[in-house]
Amino acid sequence: MLFAEFSVNFNPTITHEESYEYGNTYGAYFFLFSVALIVYLAVTNRLPGARQRTSS
Repeated sequence: MLFAEFSVNFNPTITHEESYEYGNTYGAYFFLFSVALIVYLAVTNRLPGARQRTSS
């Protein structure tokens, strides 16, 4: 039910001002944590949809 509500109300267009306000809400630490998490998941091959590495 929540997914359906989100899908109906999702607005893919975001203005520069809205993104700036969103960034001010969470701050730089949240951004750095997100980048570190994505890099960690990529290095450990745990990203959703990532293929398993073949051993050479």
